[in-house]
Parts: sequence; structure tokens; C-alpha cells
Amino acid sequence: MTQAPITKLLVANRGEISCRAQRACKKLGMPCVAVFTGPDALSLHVLQAEESVCLGASPKEYLNAGKLIEVAKSTGCDAVFPGYGFLSENTDFAALCEENGIAFIGPTADTMRMFAQKHTARELAEKAEVPVLAGSPLLSSDEEALEYAKQVGLPVLLKATGGGGGIGIHICRTEEEVVTNYASASRQGAAAFGDAGVFVEKYVQRARHIEVQIFGDGKGNVVTFPERECSIQRRHQKILEETPSPFVQSPLRAELQGAALRLGQIAKYRSAGTVEFIVDDETGKFYFLEVNCRLQVEHGITEMITGVDLVAWQLQQQGAKGSDLPSDLAAFTPTINGAAIEVRICAEDPAHNYRPCTGVLGLVAWPQQVETRVDTWVETGVEVSAYYDSLLAKLMVHSPEGRPTAIAKLRQALEETQVWRRVAGTVVGCSWGWLLAAPDATVVTHNCNGWALQLHGGTPLQCHSKRELPAPSHCLLVLYCLCCTAKLTTRPAAVRNACFPPYKQLKGVCSNLEFLRVIAADPRYPAGDTTTKFVEGVDYAPHAVEVVDAGLQTTVQDYPGRVALWSVGVPPSGPMDDFSHRLANALVGNDDAAAALEITLTGPTLTFLAETVVAVCGAEAPVTLDGAEVPMWQSFLVKRGQTVHVGATSGGSRAYLAMAGGLDVPDYLGSKSTFPGAVMGGHQGRALRPGDLLPMGAADLSSLAVGASVPLDWRPQFCSGVQDWVVGVLPGPQADPDYFTPEDIQTLFSTPYKIHHNSNRLGIRMEGPRPKFARLDGGEGGSHPSNVHDHVYAIGALNFTGDMPICLMVDGPSLGGFVCPATITTTELWKMGQVRPGDAVQFKKLSIEEAYTERLTVDNQVALLCQVARGAKSAQAAEAEAEAFQVTVPETPPTSAVLRVVPAGASHPGAQVRLAGDRYVFLEYGPMELDIGLRVRVHEIEHYLAEKKIDGLIETSPGVRSVMIEYDQRRLPLAKLLQIIDEGEQNMRPADNVTLPHRIIHLPLAFNDKWTNEAISRYMRSVRSEAPYLPSNVEFVAANNGLEGDPIEAVRKVLFEASYMVLGLGDVYLGAPCAVPVDPRHRLVVPKYNPARTSTPEGSVGIGGAYMCIYPMTSPGGYQLVGRTLPIWNPFTRTGPFQPGKPWLLRNFDQVRYYEVSEDELEVLRADFRNGRLEIRIEEASFDVHEYNQFLKSVAGEYEELRQRQRKAMAEQMAIDAEMLQKMDAAHRSGLAHAQSSVMRVAMGENDSDPYDGQPGTAVTAAVTGTVWEIKVELGTAVKAGDTLVVLEAMKMEYAVTAPCDGILKHVCVQQADMVQQGSPLCLVA
Repeated sequence: MTQAPITKLLVANRGEISCRAQRACKKLGMPCVAVFTGPDALSLHVLQAEESVCLGASPKEYLNAGKLIEVAKSTGCDAVFPGYGFLSENTDFAALCEENGIAFIGPTADTMRMFAQKHTARELAEKAEVPVLAGSPLLSSDEEALEYAKQVGLPVLLKATGGGGGIGIHICRTEEEVVTNYASASRQGAAAFGDAGVFVEKYVQRARHIEVQIFGDGKGNVVTFPERECSIQRRHQKILEETPSPFVQSPLRAELQGAALRLGQIAKYRSAGTVEFIVDDETGKFYFLEVNCRLQVEHGITEMITGVDLVAWQLQQQGAKGSDLPSDLAAFTPTINGAAIEVRICAEDPAHNYRPCTGVLGLVAWPQQVETRVDTWVETGVEVSAYYDSLLAKLMVHSPEGRPTAIAKLRQALEETQVWRRVAGTVVGCSWGWLLAAPDATVVTHNCNGWALQLHGGTPLQCHSKRELPAPSHCLLVLYCLCCTAKLTTRPAAVRNACFPPYKQLKGVCSNLEFLRVIAADPRYPAGDTTTKFVEGVDYAPHAVEVVDAGLQTTVQDYPGRVALWSVGVPPSGPMDDFSHRLANALVGNDDAAAALEITLTGPTLTFLAETVVAVCGAEAPVTLDGAEVPMWQSFLVKRGQTVHVGATSGGSRAYLAMAGGLDVPDYLGSKSTFPGAVMGGHQGRALRPGDLLPMGAADLSSLAVGASVPLDWRPQFCSGVQDWVVGVLPGPQADPDYFTPEDIQTLFSTPYKIHHNSNRLGIRMEGPRPKFARLDGGEGGSHPSNVHDHVYAIGALNFTGDMPICLMVDGPSLGGFVCPATITTTELWKMGQVRPGDAVQFKKLSIEEAYTERLTVDNQVALLCQVARGAKSAQAAEAEAEAFQVTVPETPPTSAVLRVVPAGASHPGAQVRLAGDRYVFLEYGPMELDIGLRVRVHEIEHYLAEKKIDGLIETSPGVRSVMIEYDQRRLPLAKLLQIIDEGEQNMRPADNVTLPHRIIHLPLAFNDKWTNEAISRYMRSVRSEAPYLPSNVEFVAANNGLEGDPIEAVRKVLFEASYMVLGLGDVYLGAPCAVPVDPRHRLVVPKYNPARTSTPEGSVGIGGAYMCIYPMTSPGGYQLVGRTLPIWNPFTRTGPFQPGKPWLLRNFDQVRYYEVSEDELEVLRADFRNGRLEIRIEEASFDVHEYNQFLKSVAGEYEELRQRQRKAMAEQMAIDAEMLQKMDAAHRSGLAHAQSSVMRVAMGENDSDPYDGQPGTAVTAAVTGTVWEIKVELGTAVKAGDTLVVLEAMKMEYAVTAPCDGILKHVCVQQADMVQQGSPLCLVA
């Protein structure tokens, strides 16, 4: 042991081994410091560390020995723990530590030199009388390698002499392979270990990989532990290890341990190490392989069967306090307590040669029902990068009873992934543990056969499991089975919104989890037939679908998407055409909520790696199965390995492909739907790319009626290119006569509106007559008559953004300040999801009764079709039942934009209840004035409705002086809802009596910054080149408010003096605040962009109307931009002041105050905030409405003076704007405007153009995310299909990208060392 004790440890590694070392330090009471690089800033080993230091932005900084020594000294560490990999076996680093008086936790540098190169280690093994395989010394060329290979006899291994982990090892069965692989082995060794040396070694074809853990005191005393078998490998890297070996018996065990002991003694080995052997499965002879002079990845299973803490031993041996390490190693003999097994869970795709997989893990949960040890560095929300090893976690099981019981535990742990998957009316494949209760269900019976469930007022439903379930007092109840009954095709809300923690799940990134499950179930494994060729005999096909070609814009969507989050600006997403989506799901026996693919304009090519049933519905498109045409609107069987292709759509924009069981991607905020703008949901929060692998949910195909079809009369009619679309709407919320003139409304219902090319899932832009409007301006809501105080929109609202009508769709913003004269009904909205640029839409006014009838009729058709698909009803019976279906419409008020008017009185500001489609009503208070007292009244009515717990009330979403109430008319009739609102008004306490708790949040702001000015410049280039607010938004803010002096400084002064109160969330998405200065003298009033921007940088701060907003994501917007601040949305709430499950920073009634920073300072602060290294200042406070009203009276005179200046300035700016708009209209009419694109914009605010789009030839894309390691072919070279064009490096592995066809390499769009994303173009072959 060292003379001086060690008191603080630097963990010079990353990931799970860093976490492991930190646990050991905590156990020993010793402080430690973690290190990380830029890509690892949010790794678990950083977040859970008491102290951590960033080594730098480069992912290679873990190899920077000098920097590590510097960090150790600066943090007061007197010891370094290297773990494994990186510098763990670097002799120079070990020596450098000792030179600087820092203990190196591991062998001495001299010992490591003995074993650093495999060829010299062989020589030492021979000296210790340990058998070695025939081989060669270090080689200097491929010719020399071939000569030795011939001497040794093929097959041979070409091995890089440095490092380990299977890197730089190649099996060569032919002379050609020896020559070909020599350069690769040398290059890999040089890159990974800094040593290009290569040697030849005889390859044992039926071999076992057996190793012996040793621990020495550096004086010749060495402990040997029971052997570990690590034979199950892929690419020469272990994926399953166990101890003891099922092959090794006592005599062989003694020989192996004796050989390891002699090696350790001759080297005077210090600390932990591993001696690895190859054992010939046929002869039982063993041969020395190498010595790993470090802690081994699989050390945990040795700890489990011996009770030894090897990391604690390492630390205590070199001076850490503790009593784990025996005082006399020579006298210590480990005992074997049963058996232990480890599997390595890696981010890789076993179906495609174990190619590495990157992305964000959308769900991580580990087993609870079986005792396991999980060493990991990941949790939900961690991003797996291409820079490091693919290992995500090590899952270990132990059984004192021995190997058979340990195998059973392993299988159970792996199988616990299959939880809560519905199969034809029952819950199967479940490990009963975390269960969910719904308020609308009652447990009727409980026995060994399962649960009997009953909806209140419904019929009992049986849910069976082969396992006996835990008592009801110890669990909650699964209700998925409720969705599988005859007519119930939508999950109850309580089930839909729950988070199911299904034990060990890794979703969002492809992993080898399913492959490990297959290995554990293989009968060869319990039989002990586990040679290094084991995986070659595994018949593995993931239950997944592979994306061969992604089409133009294909995303995962479920119905109805994210619900009850509109109040914080989270859009529902989901299908644009929910009718076709639901019909496709019904055809394959799924419930409404199953995730399917939404296909836009051009469809994908998909290879199904497991058998399933598929259906395609929506806009007409050619669909083929292995090249043979199959019909839409009808289910068909797809066998394992078959390929489905969906071509270009006609008659509409979107088609939907559903498969039995749906897509098993992670839920995010209660839904699998993709919202690409926020990188949320679906597969990695984006559209699909070539190479994506999508897991499919489980399904019982035997019960499905393959060939079921949608009756012709039930199919939606598609109009693109044929005739105008006729779309049903209800009037309101802001119609005539108060917002629009009667002539405007008449025009709306009599004039076809042309679909603009700049339309997408956020909103469908239209071109049509400019309304006259009933008001001259928007008052305090803004200077344009389309402006109002910010309020919550209804999905499907016709929103006049300035003069341009936009139908707000499923990815649209929830809160804004523009008027909406009509709202499309639930069953008519699908049509707007199908329109194409240039189509014409005619709006038709419906009645409330018609909307109600249509909705129930559609629900009935979908339910009947699902029963047909499940074999529960014949097609003829379903059609007859649909024909006889009658809807009883409850009593409803007259169809009018305004449903209720409450006159203003002494104690009431007045109110109006407005119609907003058939899913919402809109309640607004008082005159069009900015009055925080009205917002408090909104808060009070929300509180009243929440306490009532009203069945059918989905959500209330507050605006500045209004609240949007979403309800389900099938459960809560409109007349009853209006009655409840009336009762609430009668029980309301005066706003002046209210005191609200709130927070004051201090945020940095870069004023008038480069990012927002670039967004303005982009707008001028692409949307509108002249406007009063161009080219400087800040100067326009000053001009529109009559501010005196330097306009920039005048706005700066107000901005940093103001305290902004949050009156609503989701102003432009995702928790974006609609905030107003508490002091009215700071209220700057400006109109919004007309038309709106298509893109705004995340974190931008803008002013619109009288409100301040922070953009939480890159998105369209209309606010005048004044600066940029911190991110206010944290997707997985892993860092910072975010509440679990609530990714938004701000809350209603918070106050935001800014302090100024430079652009450079802000960049640093933004990075630190994202990474959890910046603690912002937050103060708790209370807001007394009465005191505030008294303050308003005291400054009323000053505020009125400001308002007068603002009115005059606003009038001047409006006149300028009107003149500019006339010029723009004239240019448009004369054809001088930018030509309309013939293709719909399918992505929000980004250029998705392919550099090779339209060029002759075949684009070659990256199959993995990684760096460009080598470009193998020069431009102009003739290539053949299969030739390697580019070599990518990802997760320490090389991946060859080959030519898809014969041709000439025409262009390369990447360079060496470029980082490329999966699916991105690399080069062109023609």
C-alpha cells in the first residue's frame, strides 16, 4: 500500500464505470470529481456527481492526459481512477500521475508495459509456463503477415497489439483476407490505442473465451477469483458473461487459476486485472490470450458471487480508508456463492451487423420484480452520441442456487419489457407490477385467472393473465383491455394520459435488448453450448419494420395525440387526417390510439422484419407488396422479410399506414405522436430517415380478418384536382358584428379560398379576399384590426393573421392575438389535412346539431369496422348496423358565435360565452382592455371548474382576459356546460379580494442580438421586403410608441426596467409566456408581423400587442424581436428548475425580469443552463390584487400620457404599413411577386432540400450517424455495386457505405472528419 493515504479521487472516465466509481467513493466516504466532455454534459455520471469538471468541447478530451492531471491538481485530487478504456492502460499516463504525486488506481506503469502489447505479453506468458497459441512477432507489412499466416496455418487472427475490446481483430480464412485486413487492423489499432502494431495468431474455430480475475498487492502476492466465461460475443466483443463457467470443472479451474497466478506473481501485479484465455471446446486445452491491466467491464458478476467489492479494494490498496481489503492477500481465498450472469445492453442493431445506433432514449426503466444489478449511465432523455462505445448498461443477475436459477432470473428480467400490450381483447405478455387505475372502472372479481373489470354503467369485461395477480391492495388496475371491447375503440383519458413504467425498457434508440432475449431463450445456452460462434447460430429477426426509403415526410402519429396540455402550449399533434388514420387502425384490429405512419405526398419503402397485418388509407396512392399491387382501404398480410412501398398521393396530400399492434415508440407527454418542430415524440422527434428501425407492438394475428375493407360509402371523398373542397364550420368565436362585418362573413361562406404553398402541419395558409373588419384597430391588443388580447385558439380555427387566413392545425400554436371568425368541426377537419397547394376550399356553415350527429356517426363506423377486422362481426352485419344507426341529439342552444352574454355590473366586468367549434367554448371577460384583474377572474373560474371534477370537461386554457374550455360533447352536452359556467359566475369572489403566490425569475438577455436580426433578414428575403418594422424591429418598437431620443437606447431602458407578469403559457408553443409589464408605464405596444415569420430562433424575446414572449423552440411567429435569453423548455426535465413531467420553466403569474449580457456571455449561459450548471435566481413572492389596483390609480395620469403618445405614433405607422401593403398587393396582381411553389412545405421553417434532388443518378446516404473516416473513391471513378465509397466511424466501429449500383462517382458532399446524420446524403453515383 502507498505510504500516504488518498483523500479525494478524480474519476478519469465516463459513463457507467464513472458512476460505479462514484458509488464506491460514497461507500468509503471519500469525495470524488467526475469529468466530462461536451457531448457528455448531460450524462448520468455528470448529473449525479457531487463535483464535476468539463474537459472541453471535443469528445476526445478523455484522452488528454495533461488536462486530466491539471484538473486533478486544481480540484485537490490525490488519486486518479482510470476505469477501463481511454487511458486505463496507458503507461505514460500512469507514469505521469506518479510523477505528479497522484496515485494511479491500477497497476504500475512498469507492469502495464509488460502486457501493453499482446505480442510481448505472449513472451511473458511463455516464461511463466502458460500455454500460448502459435503466432508471429510484430509485422511490418501485409506480405509479411501473409507469410506468417501460411506458416501458422489458416484460419488465423490478425490482431492489433494494443488495447482490447475486440478492436482491430480480424478473422482471416483466406490469403486474400489476410492482405485485405492487415491495413484495417493497423489503422484501427493506431486510432484506438495509438499503436499500429499487428501480429498473426492461430484461430481456434470452436473456442471458449475464459478469463480469471486477479488482484495483487504489487509485492508478488496475488489472489485469483473464480473464472468468468465470456464466449458469447459479436465482433469479438462480449455481450454475455457468466461466472462460474458451465464448461470449466475443478481440474481445469485449478489449471486456469494456477496459470493466472504465475503470471501475476512474475509481474508482481498490483491492483485488479484479468488474465484471458482461449479454451478449445473440443480438446479442453487452454491458451494464453492477453492480460487486461485494469478493472474489467464484467467485474460486477465476480463481485456478486464472492461478495468482494473490487473497486473498494483498488481504492483501499492505495490509501483510501475502509476495511474491505484483506490485510493479508496471500491468506485470502474467494468462495463461490452460486452463479451470476451479465448482459451488455448496447445501442446497436443486431439485425444489421450490429451497426451503432444514436439518438435520444425516450424511455428508460429497469426491472423491479426480479432482483438485478444494473450499472448504467443512461436514463430517460439521455442522448446517445456516436462518439463513444455503444454500451448503455450492464444488467446482472445472481442466484445462490446456481446457474439454472440465474438463467431463469435473467430471462424474467429481459422479458419484463413486454408490458401493457393489447392483443385482441386481452392483456398478454405482461409481468404484473406497475398497474394503472382509472376512475371509471370497478374491480368486480380477482382470482388466479385474471381480473374482471367493469365500466360504471357498463358490462363486465374479462382481462386474463396466466399469472396469478397481486392483491388489489398492492397494485393498481390495467385498463388497456377496456379498449378492446366491442364498441370502445378509444382509451379512457385516465388510461391514455398515464405513464406506464414497464420495468426495463429502452425505447427511442435501437438496442440489442430483443437480441439478448433471444440468446437467453436459445436452448443451447442453458445446455452450456456457448462457444465464440454462438451468435452465428441465432435466428434473430426483430419485431420491427425497417425504413428503406422514408418518402418525403413520413412521421409516427397516434390519435388523438397529446391531450390536456393545450393550456401550456403543447399541441396535440396526431394525424392531420384523423378519419383515414382511424380507419386504417380499425382495419388491422387496433384501437384508435395505436400509432401509425402519416405519409405526406410521397410514401416510404418499408421492409417488415416480422409478420404482421397492414392497411393503407387516405389519399389514393399506389401500394405494392414485393412489387405486386395491393389495394388501399383493405388489410393485407405481410410476411417476414417482405417490402411494402407506398407511392405518390393523388386527390389529397396524406395517406396512413397502420400495422397490427401499432408502432411501439416511446410515449412523450402521453402520446407517441411526432411534433418535429419541438423534436418531440415519434421516432427521435423527427420524420423518418432511411435506416430507421421502428419496433412494432405485439398483436395476435390469428384472430384478425385479413382482407377486411372499408365500405365504399364510408370512405372519405378526396377532391384535389377534381373539385373544390367543401368544409363544414361553426361560427365563432370572433365573428360578426363585433370583429368582422356581415359582408366579411358572407364573403367567408361564399368565396373559395386558395391553398397557399406555404402550408404545413402547423397551419394551412389560404389566399382570399382581404376582410374589411368591424374595427379600425386592435386597441391594446395591437394596431391591426385583426389583433386582440392574447387568447387560446381552438384546433381548426380560421385565424386571420393580419389579413391572411390560416386554418390552425394539429401542430399549431395554442395562444395568440388574432381573431378567428369560424372553427372547423371535428369530423370536417380531416379535409384540411388533405388539401394541396392550389386547391380551393369552400366553407359551409353547419349547426351544432349537425356537428354532433356527424361525430357520433363517424365514431360508430370506426367501431364497427374494428369489430369486423377482429372477426367479431361480419361486414354485412356492420353495414346494416351502420345504416340503422340513429343519433339522439341533446338539447342545444342556437348556433351562434355568441352563446351567452352577461352584462357588466357593479361587481361584474361583463362576460360573453362564445362558440368555438364543437369541442370548445370561449369565455371572455370585460372590454378589450389589458386588465390583470380580468386575468385573475379567469383564474378563479378555472379553479371553480377544476374543483367540480366535471365528467367530459377535458381542459381549461387561460388567455389574458379569456379562457378556452375544451369538452367532449358525447359526455358533456353543451347546454349542461353552459349551465355549469352560469353557476360558476354566480359563485365567483371579486378579483380585488384575491392574493396569488408567484415567483420572480431573473433571466439574462442579449439585447438586439445577432440571432434575431438574422431571422429578420431571412424574413425580408423570403416573405416581405418592406414593412414599418423592417429592417429593425427595435427601432420600430420605439417609433410605434413615440419614444424619444435614441430609439435603441429608449427600448433598452424600458425592457430592463420592466417586470413582466405571465398571464398565459403557450403564446407561440411549449410554455412560451404571454407576459405583460406589471407597471403600465412599461407597456410597449406594437402590431405583430403581417404576414407572420416562418422561423424564429429558440430563446428569442419579442413584443406583440402589449405582451412579451419568449420563443421556446424554433417556430413561426409575429412578435417584434428585441433579444434572446435562456431556453425555457427542457424536454425531459433532467436539469434546472423544472418540475418532473413538466418541461416548461414558467408558470402563470410568474414575473420575469431581465438583466443584460453580451452575445458571447449568453452563449455560455445557455449551454450551462441546458447542462444543469447554471442556477438562475428565483424569488418567491405574492401578488395582492387590491394593492395592485391602488398602484394603478397612482400612476394612471402618467399611463394616459403614454397612451396618447402611442396612439399618435401607431396611427403614423399604420398609415405607412397600409401604403406598403398596397404596393405589395399591386405587385402580386401584376405577377411580380415570388412564384408560388408547386410543392407543399412539409417542414416548419427549415430547408429540407436534398442537394441531389432532381439530378440524374442515385444519392448515397449515411446508414448511421457518425464521422466521415475515409473517402475511398475519387471523383470520376467508375464503381460497381457493393464497392466501398465512404467509411464512417461510429462508436469505435467502422461502417462501410457501399455503392448501390454500378456507375460513376459524380459528386461528394462531405469531407473527412465531417459529422453526418443517419439518412443524410454523402455522394452521388450516376
